[in-house]
Amino acid sequence: MNEHNSKQGQREFERVPKKVSVTVHRHEHQSNAKQAGEAGITKDIAEKGVCICVPSPYETGTVLTLRIDLEGWQVYLRTVLSRPDNGSEIKPLTATGKVVWSQEPPGGESYEVGIQFTDIDEENFKAFKKYLHIIRETVR
Repeated sequence: MNEHNSKQGQREFERVPKKVSVTVHRHEHQSNAKQAGEAGITKDIAEKGVCICVPSPYETGTVLTLRIDLEGWQVYLRTVLSRPDNGSEIKPLTATGKVVWSQEPPGGESYEVGIQFTDIDEENFKAFKKYLHIIRETVR
């Protein structure tokens, strides 16, 4: 059993299989509007992190900004907002995270990267947790 598999058994929060588009930016390039970021797809998602599949490997400890296209998560935002909702514009969930592992699956064309969330807006995080609870129930 490799280190990645042994850590999966120790997870505090259940991961939900969920494939959605994600855009990844290295954190140091966040202010560089010309950098488009790298497109990928999520493999699974949890309250404290996400596994993504991307064309490039990332070193452990790399800080990334993620834009995750979770359709429907913002429905729950209205229930936790302490500020007025500025419309029904659909926005991706934006989070900062740290790479905790990265591997190339056998025969894979992309890399799987495990990311632990380190910063999400508090109200967005509350809405995200409600969203996860609902989709977790539909997966069971």
